[in-house]
Amino acid sequence: MRRNLGIQTDKVMYAVEIVVDTAFLLSFSLAFLGVIFRYVLELSVFWAFPLQHYAYMFVIFLGAAIAARNRSHVRVEAFDFLLEKRPLPNTTVQFIAKLVAFAGAILWTVASFNFAVESWQAGYHDAVLKWFPLGIVKSLPFVAGVFFVLYFGIDFFKTATEAQRRLKGSEE
Repeated sequence: MRRNLGIQTDKVMYAVEIVVDTAFLLSFSLAFLGVIFRYVLELSVFWAFPLQHYAYMFVIFLGAAIAARNRSHVRVEAFDFLLEKRPLPNTTVQFIAKLVAFAGAILWTVASFNFAVESWQAGYHDAVLKWFPLGIVKSLPFVAGVFFVLYFGIDFFKTATEAQRRLKGSEE
């Protein structure tokens, strides 16, 4: 049930999907290599776990943006059930739900931006990978938040203009 929100949005989400797929493959491969090296070859691969951990964080945060885009993110199904039994005016419910989602995405993005800035200013690096700044990892919630704001913002404004068009049509 994927809706087309424009060519540019589709290209961005396609790029995000490629990043998530690559990060998942990297995370899986590093976990597998870590097990093989540790238990079969009895060698320590000290750098595998931090890289696997960071790659998996890309999967989590950017995967959430993809799930929201495809409308397959976790949601409260009780609301869907209640709305099927006792339907409310569909436009009003959609408008309020999309406004709340858009506002929540903005709040998330602002909070995660502040967290990322503080992390970069602290200048911490990974204990194992001394060259890897932790600000990169702590910026992932902000990057995902930007994608949430883009998606929910486009969706909200399309719903708002559609509702406005319906109101103008009913007044005439």
